[in-house]
Amino acid sequence: MGQESSSQTMQSRGPRPEFGKPPVIEVALSIQFSPIQGFHLAYVGEFRQSFLPDLSETSDQPPLEHIVEPMPGSFSFHFMGQAMFPRVWFHDPANTKLVQIQQDRLIWNWRKGNPEDQYPRFEPIFGSLSGAFDQFERFLMAKGLEAPQIDQCELTYVNVISSAAHYAGVQDTPRLFSFVSSTDRGDFLPVAENVTFQLRYVITGEDNVPRGRLYIEGSPIIEVGTGRPAFMLKLVARGAPIGDGFSGASDFLHLGREWIVRGFTDITSKEMHDYWERQ
Repeated sequence: MGQESSSQTMQSRGPRPEFGKPPVIEVALSIQFSPIQGFHLAYVGEFRQSFLPDLSETSDQPPLEHIVEPMPGSFSFHFMGQAMFPRVWFHDPANTKLVQIQQDRLIWNWRKGNPEDQYPRFEPIFGSLSGAFDQFERFLMAKGLEAPQIDQCELTYVNVISSAAHYAGVQDTPRLFSFVSSTDRGDFLPVAENVTFQLRYVITGEDNVPRGRLYIEGSPIIEVGTGRPAFMLKLVARGAPIGDGFSGASDFLHLGREWIVRGFTDITSKEMHDYWERQ
């Protein structure tokens, strides 16, 4: 199922919902910029050694595509441009902090390494991204390279609703989500074998101007470690910075956070809100 919609201004809305025990397992904050000419793969390792010494584990990944989110009435564009060197991962031994760097992108991830790990909340993760990006700009300046010209920002939340939340399979989907009803179902079809969904919304700010999009994807999975059924809910806010430099990126990421948290609350059920200790 698919859906695209926009929303009214948030001026009249109440405080942002908070959850004591949210099901989030990963958060990623991404800053995309025009490919930096002269920025070579060797510089990535040098930057890590100078500014991220605690992230000692490394690996190479394929580069992410350069993408700009289209607004209503415009077109998106994707390009790889010149041959890109690999996207390099740096993470700590506990595998909870991850920095990803490629020629046109810097990403900071928090990942839940163990079941007992607590989500550290958005602001500390954003603070880590802010510090890393400031160091990155200083590093480029010291090398005589241009400052990043930011053209896109992205915030991703990955949630897993596990068997601990009394999810036993696809038949429990209506218990999780407010827009999935089991009471209005007819008497011919059995319980669905599989339920997945994709939702898309235009993100607007207080001025009601389109700023980006919120993508929501849901699908059943098998939980790693237990082999039991679980449901993954991924929310992505993507759009252009609201102003120049990192300050403009910060404004969009905070707006994206607002939409992700409120959107998550809107589509999930009150039963699950109680389980996640909505405050």
